[in-house]
Amino acid sequence: MSDEPSALVRALTDPGTIAVIGASDDLGKLAGGPVHNLVTAGFAGRIAPVNPRRPEIQGLPAYPSITDVDGHVDIAAIVVPAASVLAELRRCAEAGVTLAVVFSSGFAEIDDAGAAVQDEIAALCVETGLRVLGPNCLGAVSASRAVVVSFSSGLRGRHEPGTTAMVSQSGALALWLYTGAQRAGLRFSQFVTTGNEADLTVSRVLREIVELDETQVLLAYFEAIHDVGALRGLARRARELDKPVVVLKAARSEQGARAAASHTASLAGSDRAADALLSRLGLLRVGTTTELLDAARVFAPRRRARGRRLTILSVSGGGGIMMADAASAHGLDVVEWEPEWQARMAEAIPAYGSPRNPVDVTGSASANPRMLEDALRVAVEHPGTDLIAVFGGDTALSAPWITSICAVHGETDVPIVVGWLGAGESVRRFTDAGVPVFGDPTAAIDALALLVRHSLDPVEPLPPDAAPDPLPEPVRALLDGVRAQGRDTLDELEAGTLLRAFGVDVAPGARAASVEEAVRAADELGYPVAVKVLSPVLAHKSDVGGVVLGLGDPSAVREATARLLDIATERSPAGDAAQTGPDSSPSVLVQAMAPPGVEMVLGMHRDDTAGPVVLVGSGGVLVELLDDVTVALPPLSTAAAGRLVDSLRGSALLSGLRGADPVDRDALVDLVVGFAAMVHALRDELAEVDVNPVVVGPSGAVAVDAFVRVHDHAATP
Repeated sequence: MSDEPSALVRALTDPGTIAVIGASDDLGKLAGGPVHNLVTAGFAGRIAPVNPRRPEIQGLPAYPSITDVDGHVDIAAIVVPAASVLAELRRCAEAGVTLAVVFSSGFAEIDDAGAAVQDEIAALCVETGLRVLGPNCLGAVSASRAVVVSFSSGLRGRHEPGTTAMVSQSGALALWLYTGAQRAGLRFSQFVTTGNEADLTVSRVLREIVELDETQVLLAYFEAIHDVGALRGLARRARELDKPVVVLKAARSEQGARAAASHTASLAGSDRAADALLSRLGLLRVGTTTELLDAARVFAPRRRARGRRLTILSVSGGGGIMMADAASAHGLDVVEWEPEWQARMAEAIPAYGSPRNPVDVTGSASANPRMLEDALRVAVEHPGTDLIAVFGGDTALSAPWITSICAVHGETDVPIVVGWLGAGESVRRFTDAGVPVFGDPTAAIDALALLVRHSLDPVEPLPPDAAPDPLPEPVRALLDGVRAQGRDTLDELEAGTLLRAFGVDVAPGARAASVEEAVRAADELGYPVAVKVLSPVLAHKSDVGGVVLGLGDPSAVREATARLLDIATERSPAGDAAQTGPDSSPSVLVQAMAPPGVEMVLGMHRDDTAGPVVLVGSGGVLVELLDDVTVALPPLSTAAAGRLVDSLRGSALLSGLRGADPVDRDALVDLVVGFAAMVHALRDELAEVDVNPVVVGPSGAVAVDAFVRVHDHAATP
C-alpha cells in the first residue's frame, strides 16, 4: 500500500467538507443530530446541511441537493427515509462524494424487498466508486480531527484522541462499549460502525485504517465475516506493523452443520472454523465485550513480552493465588525465584511475607508505602522476570501504592498489569498514567496472556490466494470418473486411493463382490481382517451393522461377507452406479486389521466463510461424545500439526497413560501434514472428508476408514 493515505482514509480521518442530507433544525429528531454533533465536537471543516425546504439549518447555510454543494464533499451523511436513500446515493456518486454514511434502516435486515434495494446500493458502489458505510449504521468518529458523523446523542461533545480504533457491525453495542470505555479513561483514535455492510465491511475499514500512525491497536466486532480477502490483507499488514487486532465474533451457532453427513461437519461447525481462520491469521479472538476492552488496556502502552515468565506481587495472598491459577491456565510460568533473588526480595518485604513468587508483600505495605515500590523494583531487575502482575485494592492508605506502581511502570519496558479492587478514582489514576488496570485479578492475567500470544506465538501465513496447481493425473482421473457416474461420494476403497496419493497411510484392502473373492482377498492380506459394506452412500456403516472386525479365518470371512452382501444389496440397488460405485454389483471391502493403538479422527469441512478447514480429534467412534477436537486452515507445517495434536485433551494417550506403552506421535503428525496438504491441493474439489478412525500404534499411524464427498461442479455457480 502507498505511504499516502487512501481517499477513504482521508475522508474518514481528515475531511474538509461533510454534508448532511436530510438535515433538520429539530434536535429532538434523528435528522437534527448529525449537524449538532459535528458542531459540538468542534469540527473545523465545512458542514453543509442539505434540505430542499430550508435555506438554513442550525445556523448554517443549507443546500437544496448534494449536487448543489460547491467544491468536493468528502463525507455525505444520509438521514432520510429508506425509500429515498438510493436516489440520494446516486446524486452523491454524481457529485463525486468520496464516502456516504447511511443511517437509514429498512433494508436487508427487514425483508426481501429491502435486501433488493441494498443489492442495488452495492451495485452502485461497484459501478461508480462511491464508498458507503451502512445502511443501518450508527456512523463514525475520528477523534483527532473532531469528526463525529452520527445522529446519536451518545456521541455528542468532544472526543479526546487515543491510539485504539474500534470498528463494529453493530451500532448500539459498539456505542455502549465506546462511551463506557471513555468514562473509564480509555481513548480511541477511530470509532466506525458498518451496519448492513452493503459496501464497506469491518475487515475493509480496518484494512484501511491500520495504515494510520495514530492507530496502534485495532478492535473488531463481527456478527458475520463478509470479506475474507480484506481480513487476510488486514492480518498481513498488521503483522508487518506489529499492531494487534483483537476480534469479538458473535453468532456462534452451529445449526448449519448439524445436518451434515459426517462427524467432521458437525464438529468443525461455523464457530470452530471462525476460530481456525482468526488464529491462522494471527488475530486475537476474545469472547466478551469486557475482554475486548481489556485488550485495549493491555496493548495501550505498546509493550511486548520477551518471554512467558511471570512474577506476581500481591498485598493479599488470596489475590496472588488467583493470579497464579489464571497464569497456569494460560501457560504462563510462575516460577519460584532463585535463593539469591529471594534474599533480595526478602529485604524489601516483611519477614512474614513470602519472597518466592507469587510474592506476598502483605498488608504491611499500607504502613510503609515504599515497601511495594522497592519490591517492584527488585522484580523489574530480576533476570528471570518477563512479565509482572500486581494485585491490590483501595484502602485508606493505598494512594501511595498507586503512585509507586505508576512510577515503576514509567521507568521500565517490562509489561506490568494491575488487578485492582477499588473505586473509579483509583482506576482513573492508573489509566491516566498509562498503566493497564483491571477490576479483577484473573482479568488482569487474561489480558496479559493475550499480550503474550501476540508477542510470542508463531503465525504461519496462509499461502497466496491463487488457483490450485494441476492435480496428479491419477487423482484427476479418479475424481472425473466418480463424477462421470453421477456420484458425488467416493466409496471407501476410492477414498483410500485418494488419501494414499498424498502420503496418508491407509490400511490395505481389496474389493470383493462374492464370498469367494472375499476369502481370496483375506488370504492375500493375512488374517485377521475386517469386512465392510462398500458403498458410497453409507457414511456410517457401523450404524447399519455394515462392519465386522477381527475375522481370523476363511470360515468367519465367508459368514460375514454373505451377511454384508445382503446389506449392500438392500442399501445399494443393483445397476445404479450413483448408489453402488464403479462396480454395479453390491460389494464389500476386505481390509487388513490395524494393530492396536490410540484412535484419532481427521476430517475436512467446507465452511462458508473460512473455506476448507482441517479437523483433528481424539476418540474414534466416540469423537462426538468426547468433543475433543481442534480445527485449522490448511496447509500445515510439521510444527503447526504438532501443536494441533498436542492441544487435544486426548494427546496424553499418545505418551502412554497409566502404564500403557507410548505410541508414534510423530507418525500421526506426519499423517496430519499429508492430510492437510491433500485438503489444500483439492480445495476446489472436496466438499467433506471424514477419516475415522486413524489408529496410532507404537510404530506408525494408519487410516482405517474414510468418507469423501466431492463438489458437484455442474451445480456450483
